[in-house]
Amino acid sequence: MFSSACKLLALTMAVFGPFFAGVMYHLVRQPEVYAFFLAFGIMLGLAGILGFASFERQERRQHQAHMAIGRGFWRTGSEG
Repeated sequence: MFSSACKLLALTMAVFGPFFAGVMYHLVRQPEVYAFFLAFGIMLGLAGILGFASFERQERRQHQAHMAIGRGFWRTGSEG
């Protein structure tokens, strides 16, 4: 449950980071200030993408480990 919530948060960051930068483009008049918001939006989007990928990789490793344990158990059980 916690992992799913973190993945949802990461996806939300990935989507709304660049969206936030685009909205600020229409609201901020000074290019120097907008550059800050643009950098923040891009970094937020990248953090979301990388965070989501990290959670997916962790879940894949756990799944593969559980499958390997199950295969080993059934092989041992059928041979013995």
